[in-house]
Amino acid sequence: MHRTRLTRVAGVLLAAAAGLAVAAPAFGLVLFPTDASPPPVRPNDAVIGRWFEPGGTLKASCVAIAPSYVVTTRHQGGGVGYSVTIAGATYPVLEVFEDDAIDIRIARIAANLTYTIAPYTAKLEAFKTVVIGGYGRPRGAELKLGGLTYGYEWGPADQVLRWGANRVDSISTGTSGTTLKLTSDVLVAHFDDFGSTAHKDREAAPAEFDSGGGWFIDVSPGGTGDWRLAALTRFTERAGQTWFKNPDGTPHPDVFDGIRIRSYAGWLNGVIKPSTWIGGSGAWSTAAQWSPAGKPNAADQWAVFGNFGPGALTVTLDQDVTVGTLRFDGYTNYTISGPSRLTFSVTSGTAGIESNRLLDPLATGAATIAVPITLSASLLVNHNSGGTLTLSGAVSGAGGIIKDKGGTLVLANSNTYSGGTVLKGGTLRASAPGAFGSGQITLAGGTLDAKRDTSVIFPNSVLVSGDTTVNVDRNASGTGRTVTFGGLTVGGDWKLTAKGGNGYGLAFSGATLFQGTTGTTVDTVSADVALSGGVSLLAGSLTKTGPKALTIAGPQNWGAGTVLNVSGGTVRLNADTGTSALFNVTLNVAGAQAELGSTQHLAALNLSGGGVASMTDGGGKVLVTQALAIEGAASKLDIAGSSLIVAYSGASPLDRVAGLIRTGYNDGDWAGNGIASRAAAVDPITYGIGYSQNGMLFAPYDHFAGQPVDSSTILVKFTYNGDLNLDGCVDDNDVTFINLFYDGGITTSHYWNEGDIFGYDGRIDDNDVTILGLTYGSGIGHPLAGGDDVHGDGAGASSALADSSTAPVGGSPLPEPATLALMALGVLGLMRRRV
Repeated sequence: MHRTRLTRVAGVLLAAAAGLAVAAPAFGLVLFPTDASPPPVRPNDAVIGRWFEPGGTLKASCVAIAPSYVVTTRHQGGGVGYSVTIAGATYPVLEVFEDDAIDIRIARIAANLTYTIAPYTAKLEAFKTVVIGGYGRPRGAELKLGGLTYGYEWGPADQVLRWGANRVDSISTGTSGTTLKLTSDVLVAHFDDFGSTAHKDREAAPAEFDSGGGWFIDVSPGGTGDWRLAALTRFTERAGQTWFKNPDGTPHPDVFDGIRIRSYAGWLNGVIKPSTWIGGSGAWSTAAQWSPAGKPNAADQWAVFGNFGPGALTVTLDQDVTVGTLRFDGYTNYTISGPSRLTFSVTSGTAGIESNRLLDPLATGAATIAVPITLSASLLVNHNSGGTLTLSGAVSGAGGIIKDKGGTLVLANSNTYSGGTVLKGGTLRASAPGAFGSGQITLAGGTLDAKRDTSVIFPNSVLVSGDTTVNVDRNASGTGRTVTFGGLTVGGDWKLTAKGGNGYGLAFSGATLFQGTTGTTVDTVSADVALSGGVSLLAGSLTKTGPKALTIAGPQNWGAGTVLNVSGGTVRLNADTGTSALFNVTLNVAGAQAELGSTQHLAALNLSGGGVASMTDGGGKVLVTQALAIEGAASKLDIAGSSLIVAYSGASPLDRVAGLIRTGYNDGDWAGNGIASRAAAVDPITYGIGYSQNGMLFAPYDHFAGQPVDSSTILVKFTYNGDLNLDGCVDDNDVTFINLFYDGGITTSHYWNEGDIFGYDGRIDDNDVTILGLTYGSGIGHPLAGGDDVHGDGAGASSALADSSTAPVGGSPLPEPATLALMALGVLGLMRRRV
């Protein structure tokens, strides 16, 4: 649409029109033959100008279409602050208007030009002769191979106006630029050899700096020169050269194209010929209220409401009206009210609502459209005022709403429009349920403001295609509310920021798909985010920043080598990111929290800088990881009442795991860094963290905590102190093991499964025997699996169900008398160390 641009836009052209191969931007004309003079019948030289960036660097050509307006292409960049030189005079660019998707830029300049050319609006440009003008590079040296001339190099930029001719061969659609992605109708032509029947006298092709130059068609019956602007040069097949045949002599005329003006003539005419409200309040249908006289009521028309200073004016819509664009300027607050309907309609491109404060950056005018609105085309809103633009009438129709640069747009009704909602800049506020109609919401920048005093559900799915903020704070009162949308797709390496407060959160109930190639970021600055419909991340990484929480639940699909980084706040994993056969995700927690609310299968768990990962209460969960690293004084893994399996490859990490459990034990409070358990801290005499190399001293488990395991696994479990073989009970098997290794504490390199159950100090002495004596018989008949007795009320331990571990085989010897005596002796030593 017709938005005013305040910043420079840069683009890179790509091949798009039919037949284009190696592409280059179309920026003097290359004429064929060398001595060709300009076409004798052509437009006045004063209709072609040069488009300069600040500092005087030539960027493109341009065409005068009204006394104060020129038109050029958008892909080469430019805006306010640029200048136009035409007919020997230079003028500053005051305003710039662009369609949201078309490679055309209209500029209002400080001029009153004598020579202008109107848009071509007739049909069937194909096979018509066009006269082409531009200030780009001229023809340079001939390109030869074996004495055969097949084309020309481009000469030096000399800023000389050249005219040539060609024939329109076809009408197509082309896309400009990987950044802008502007899709426009184009006229296609070729630089034909003399031998071609399509060759025109004074055959010409564009070169660098010809972009924005004109293609003109003579509409006079006798060919006397009644010119219309048919296209703006846009594209050439190759950079630096122009060919009329292949080097081997076979036919290959280079192709080039121009933006087809006929497709966008309604928009151009609307910009340069608006209807302007002359002031005061009144009825829309009053012809005298408009200049030129007569109410605007047609597709493509612009209705402009100018600046009449601070104050409020009301325009009564006393009949149904159709326009292409509404524009509000300055400090005046406008309200459009009444019983009738306002329809936005254009013959091409997008309709629009504009407010412009280019001439006064402090302008604060607000506008309210309080009548029903029908969108026959998508509506681009470029509200640049400091005041708010509110659509309080219900919006319907097949079009969508696109919110661009600056200002705040409020959707204050339950709407039914179906063309989707796009946010590119500024603030888009929804103050009513159903505000976004029925289509997808695309967030490409700016702030989506969904502030509410109650919880609300917007069923719309959300696509993130640029760094965007969503604000879900309360509006005036309320606390603990949630703003929920449907599914979420992050279509690249973008950042989604959630802001709020007062306990408000942002949620997505549908599936979430992260499509970045390097890394996507979710920043919970001041609001929690919940992804409850499942997550898919097939490549790259997801990084969680900000102090609030991100909750992930539902079906998970994470690709091999993917990474979840937690560098702020908390991530809650309430669904398994892998399976017993898929260990794809590396979880990095640095100075932040990860809460594991379900069994997890990870390629690696890395905790650093005070990073904490914790299993949630309830037991029965297991963390299975192929690698484990815990670094930093405050970093730890809290398995609570659950289990840990390290399914390693290479050398066994048993000693490292044992060391991490020792530091987590922290003299019995289980709050140290390393591997800890807050469940064990409730009763450290009864409970602890048992660990073993699978199969060390006992027959290897083939399943542990419900997970398949082999001999290359370290088994870690919240269990009874004395459960040396990790089967969930303390029985004669455990007594046998401690009898084998008891040496009064002389040796200092023992493991849990050998009897080091007191202090994790590597010794097996009277204290260890005492502990086993105190817990002997625990779990027999009802082995401890989950260990969910984290509140110390005794309920969990007595009711725990057996896990799916395959019990070791072998007898159950009775305690030896010597051992029983040692159990008694050890009690005094225990009591001295533990209060």
